Amino acid sequence: MPYLDCHLALATLQSFGKSLFCSTIKYLYEGRRELYTGLAIEPLWDWSKTNPVVHISLTETNCANPDNLEISLFHLLQNRAAESSIILTTRYSAQALPELLRSLYTQTSRRVVVIVDEYEKPVHDHLTDLAMARKMRDVLSSFYGSLKGCDAHLEKVFITGIGRMVRTSIFSELNQMKDVTLLPAAAELCGYTEAELHRDFVPFTQRLAQANALTEEQTWNLLWERYNGYWWGTGEKVYNPWAILNCMDDRTFGSYWWASGTPGMLVDMAATLDRPDGNLEGVKATNLSLLFDITQPKAVPLLWQSGYLTIKAFNEDVFTLGFPNAEVREAWFSMMLGHFCGSDGAAQGASLL
Repeated sequence: MPYLDCHLALATLQSFGKSLFCSTIKYLYEGRRELYTGLAIEPLWDWSKTNPVVHISLTETNCANPDNLEISLFHLLQNRAAESSIILTTRYSAQALPELLRSLYTQTSRRVVVIVDEYEKPVHDHLTDLAMARKMRDVLSSFYGSLKGCDAHLEKVFITGIGRMVRTSIFSELNQMKDVTLLPAAAELCGYTEAELHRDFVPFTQRLAQANALTEEQTWNLLWERYNGYWWGTGEKVYNPWAILNCMDDRTFGSYWWASGTPGMLVDMAATLDRPDGNLEGVKATNLSLLFDITQPKAVPLLWQSGYLTIKAFNEDVFTLGFPNAEVREAWFSMMLGHFCGSDGAAQGASLL
């Protein structure tokens, strides 16, 4: 797993595959070989070595205000401690995390793997109230910063979410962290490649073709047009697994991206791009401009991180962005119609796209 060679890693994987990948890492380090029987990783992993794992998801936190967030973070750590019969002596998350790591290391004589999913959710939940978003950021900065003095007890740290936030904004203490988002080794980490789809989904695509009175070739072409296209500048373009799995299960070419929900504020922020027709094809960005800064929120990093834009081309230091596929393009223009014309406009617009 070359993308985990770094000791402390941050990956931002847009809106699919993050949680499953975090669970995959957790069970590998815990030595749950029975979950990987017959899979490619089974003969490659050293199952004789295990590590205690602290796996938390910030989707489980109460993000109403900083106090609730702090309490929620502590409860997540308290619950993990209870699984190992550890009693925490502090009531503050930034002190509880190092205490939990020390206790697990002492208990097992093995260093701890820390996995954090949706690391920036409390901030993103308040992007319409930047003062509150900054307060949430400050709580998280203190929490993540408490890892800095824990190297002796840490095996690996993997932190993931949808946003590449400016490091000094939330990870100011973790100056050794490596952002793997745009690295070649992580390019196909969570999406399905074309080869994987043809290898593993043929029976499902055959049923999909029959249900829609299409040939298999037409079915493959429509899948590619609607759900392929996510690219991080290296490797292959990938399919959105959420859309593919739902499409195969429902046996219909639905708009699953639209159903997953999108903050209307993105439309308002997109107005700053000076594109009256709403067409986001050809937006230019640099590596730095794809970082989200809570002190200066801008449209492009939010649109990219939420999956409405993907990299289409890369020349020297400039990325050209655009819609990844037909499904996302339809969702975007339907959302724009709904935002400016009401729900009737969105429904009418969706039928025209």
